[in-house]
Amino acid sequence: MISINTKQRWVLFVTMGLLLLGYIIFTLFRLYNSAQAEGRKPYVPKIITSKAEPSLEKRISILAKRYKIYSKVYAVEYWLEGEVNPYGLDRFEYEIAVKVNREDVDKWLTYLSKVDTPLDISSKELKLDSSEWMHNSTPEFYISGVTVMMVYRNEGIIIINYNTY
Repeated sequence: MISINTKQRWVLFVTMGLLLLGYIIFTLFRLYNSAQAEGRKPYVPKIITSKAEPSLEKRISILAKRYKIYSKVYAVEYWLEGEVNPYGLDRFEYEIAVKVNREDVDKWLTYLSKVDTPLDISSKELKLDSSEWMHNSTPEFYISGVTVMMVYRNEGIIIINYNTY
């Protein structure tokens, strides 16, 4: 019978751990290099905009696949950017504007906390220049994790910035 003392066990444990770490690093390096060899970029961006789809129903359908819809939507604009790297990790930045009934605004604010300080969620890509997006009320700001919302409650306008970068 072979007997292993405590010191030998630790040496074996550390050696196996280092081998496993080396294997993981080697595998990630190979995946990265295979993506480069195939001409793929480490991150491949994909952008979806509401401008490409004139139908409100189709816009809502596309948005519902990426963000939870909490009530009936009367107007929607969005700019959705996602990046997928060769290892399957995703990063997203969504800019969304929805117009809902004033009575339904609170349904969209579930799990968000109101903040008194105005937040800068100015849109880089979303252009809300038509008359249906006009507002006169003071915005309210809400935040939770990766979601920031600016709400014009009287008009039922909710502007969402969802960002996992």
